[in-house]
Amino acid sequence: MAFQFLLLMFFLFCSLHAEDPYKKLRELFNFNKYEDRIFSIQDIKNPDVLIYSIGKSFGGRNIWCIEKRSRYYGIEKEDKRILILGTSHPIEWTAVEVPMRLAEYFAQAKMDEIEHYATFYIIPIFNPDGFDYMRVIPVFYESNRKNRYFNPEEKNPGIYKRGVDLNRNFSYMWKFLIADETSDYYQGPYPFSEPETIALRDFVMENKIDFVVSMHTPGKLVQYPWSYTREPLKDSELIEISRRIASIIGNGYFTLQDAVNYEKPGSEIDWFYGEMRIKAIRIEIGKDLIDRRLGDYEGIKKAIIWLSDCYLKNDSIVE
Repeated sequence: MAFQFLLLMFFLFCSLHAEDPYKKLRELFNFNKYEDRIFSIQDIKNPDVLIYSIGKSFGGRNIWCIEKRSRYYGIEKEDKRILILGTSHPIEWTAVEVPMRLAEYFAQAKMDEIEHYATFYIIPIFNPDGFDYMRVIPVFYESNRKNRYFNPEEKNPGIYKRGVDLNRNFSYMWKFLIADETSDYYQGPYPFSEPETIALRDFVMENKIDFVVSMHTPGKLVQYPWSYTREPLKDSELIEISRRIASIIGNGYFTLQDAVNYEKPGSEIDWFYGEMRIKAIRIEIGKDLIDRRLGDYEGIKKAIIWLSDCYLKNDSIVE
């Protein structure tokens, strides 16, 4: 009996002192460091760049937006604006880092005497609570799609099973499909039940937006509505824009209507397109949840620039 007790204590000691194999990956999910990067954009001293919070998460973290105004801002007919939305699913780190790098690029572009046509609103971290939770999540690759209701002061991360999949919490064709609040796909008790989706809704309603690019991982996909039904989208222009963007990114990207793999009532692109009448697509970046090499970043940047400087400038797919 004493031997069994000593053996148990030995394994307990080893588990407590074992090196976390995901330590370096956890370090990627440091919300405070991302805030520092966002604030450092102000050091560029570009008068056309504004940084502000569109609202706060359940845990009180800011949902930051980097706004880069073009020379056509406020000029009727010529004023075009693109919203780039970082992922609502925290484990999809690449879909936070790509928007962050795009914000840094566009903030610096004018200082490098590069002028782009559209005004950009970039929200790198739409789900800051869930993102910060990735630093301490007990099982690193456990599905983490939700906001988790994770307070900055909390020291016991193992309790965070509740929360809402923000990408099921938008009002267009929303359905109450799952009652279990611990489900990875829990859509919330009603549309816009979460402070994060409310903040985004209010921001979109208060600003003129002409096109939305939402970013997730993985898939090497450019997706277009609908998410809630497999009924084909009848917007041939948006489908062709999606194809063009996939072609510009290259590296095996292709297009697909979002609901083809499975139906997703209450998604972000359906709300933008169906309720707000804004053309919207989703880019599923790369083939991995986390791609530290960011192998598709340059292609995505080229595609976003095409969207701004060709499509929106000419109001046509034809260059």
